[in-house]
Amino acid sequence: MLLRSKEIKEFYDKNKDRFTVPEEIHARHILIRPDIKEGTDQDAERKAAREKAERILKRIKSGEDFVELARKYSGDPGSAKKGGDLGWFPRGVMMKAFEEAAFTLKPGEVSDIVETPFGAHIIRLEGRKAAVVKPLDKERGSIIKILARDKSGERAFSAIKGLEETFKKTDDESELKKAVKESAGVTYNETELF
Repeated sequence: MLLRSKEIKEFYDKNKDRFTVPEEIHARHILIRPDIKEGTDQDAERKAAREKAERILKRIKSGEDFVELARKYSGDPGSAKKGGDLGWFPRGVMMKAFEEAAFTLKPGEVSDIVETPFGAHIIRLEGRKAAVVKPLDKERGSIIKILARDKSGERAFSAIKGLEETFKKTDDESELKKAVKESAGVTYNETELF
């Protein structure tokens, strides 16, 4: 199937969101989890977690190493050993409050205390990558595949719709075979009963 460059460009222009790599940030955090157990005062535990996070934040602001403090105090088992490193992530991955705070930071900045259902977080932004639209020349092959698939589907649907009327009007096998033969791009095969 031959596709014109104009079709490819039009598809690209109308679907830029499909070819956009979203903005991403690289962040670290220190999570102080409240020690909530059955029978404990949840509000008091959340308050204690926040107070502990505030003490750690003061230490960070006074120049102590964020990475070392994360290793020592963070209650996030997935990132604590890595100095709180969460890696790169786009919007829509983290809890809303966490994300809102993290995406407003500049590289090197540390957030105030951010509370989520997991506890009290201190976030440091390591880096930011702006959203990028992949260039047309790099996406041409994938666009051709999409358009070819779509056109094939349209042709198949059109052929089926054309045959549908004949199938509704008759049960005569010879007429049905004739209609299939006359339908462009449609073939049929007879199989044995199974």
